[in-house]
Amino acid sequence: HCVVLSGYTEEVSRLFGCLLREYHHNSPFSNRMTRILLEQILIYVYRACPENFAAGGGSLQDRLRQIQQYIEIHFREEIKISHLADQYFLNHCYLTHKFKEQVGYSPKQYILLNRLSYAKELLETTDEQISQIAFQCGFGDVNNFSRAFRQWFSTTPREYRESKR
Repeated sequence: HCVVLSGYTEEVSRLFGCLLREYHHNSPFSNRMTRILLEQILIYVYRACPENFAAGGGSLQDRLRQIQQYIEIHFREEIKISHLADQYFLNHCYLTHKFKEQVGYSPKQYILLNRLSYAKELLETTDEQISQIAFQCGFGDVNNFSRAFRQWFSTTPREYRESKR
């Protein structure tokens, strides 16, 4: 990423100069001073363009909760776990592991369960065709929808609808 540090250019240049001096002169506490200088530079980068940083920042639990809420709102859309991981600055595998640890389901399962839950609601409360319900819930086709529905609820969408009438 390239960032424009308007308003902070002189200060950041000075900090980079100090950082280079610390690197070239191995003085006592150089490692600690280097870390402090880098932290100061990163603070200026954040101040110059906070939109390039994870939404809300915060602890891992907070970010996982934000991801969970995002899924609950956008489950009808195509959601790629890799995009969520990038958006929240997490490794894809780490996100999947920690999400399952906190929520009890992997992100993919959680998306699927949100879609199926909404489908159950639509099957109970509307007369829409099953294929339309499948698309409204974010499934690419009715066969995938029916297969997933049967796998999770041991019944087909049609049988489920009939049992609720």
